[in-house]
Amino acid sequence: LNYIYLPFKIDDERKVINIIRDLNLVGCSVSSPFKSKMISHMDKLDKKTSILNNLNTIKNVDGELHGFNTDYLGFNSLIEDKYFDNVLIYGNGSVAKTIVNVLKDKGVNKIYASGRNPENVANFIQAHSLTNYNNQKVDLFINATPAGYDKTNDDIFKNLNFCKTLIDLNVSNSSTPLVQEAKKMNINIFEGTDMSINQLIAQFEIYTDIQPDKKLFKEGLELYFQN
Repeated sequence: LNYIYLPFKIDDERKVINIIRDLNLVGCSVSSPFKSKMISHMDKLDKKTSILNNLNTIKNVDGELHGFNTDYLGFNSLIEDKYFDNVLIYGNGSVAKTIVNVLKDKGVNKIYASGRNPENVANFIQAHSLTNYNNQKVDLFINATPAGYDKTNDDIFKNLNFCKTLIDLNVSNSSTPLVQEAKKMNINIFEGTDMSINQLIAQFEIYTDIQPDKKLFKEGLELYFQN
């Protein structure tokens, strides 16, 4: 395929739009803190991205910029054949917002939220009509933050005592301490690489109109971590 995919550090979202149009790029991925800021610069949004009001993928279609959110697709693929009655989300950023939307679409009965900053958590709960968490037992605990590496200082580890399944969205070349602790406790585990592969496949298809082999993505990620 005649494509090249390169990372660039940008400090102004308007520069991204200018670069795409001036160089006639196929598109780009978008990471925080620009996922919400980019929305107003798009010519079109798919339905789910419009609801979420944040994106992570832009495609240039004959000069029109189309916005997509493959985080939704990635997380939905991760849990599409599973049932959870109640879920705890640790975090309140754009990925957590996307996860809430997936869970509500799946009809999860109760969604709790927690995190390091009580004020941010309270605002997140109010904005998305969630429930305060007070050590209730849950079917699924989702870590949607970079936390989970320092057992002595992270209060996130205590949540393992109240869950049956853990999804840790950190992507690493080895299991995080949070995942390692969950394994010791015989908790069901899904790691960040599982969601990343799903959302990357969706992203690749948006850019190229080609559905790739999932095995190739797994091999590519393994090779990346080796280097």
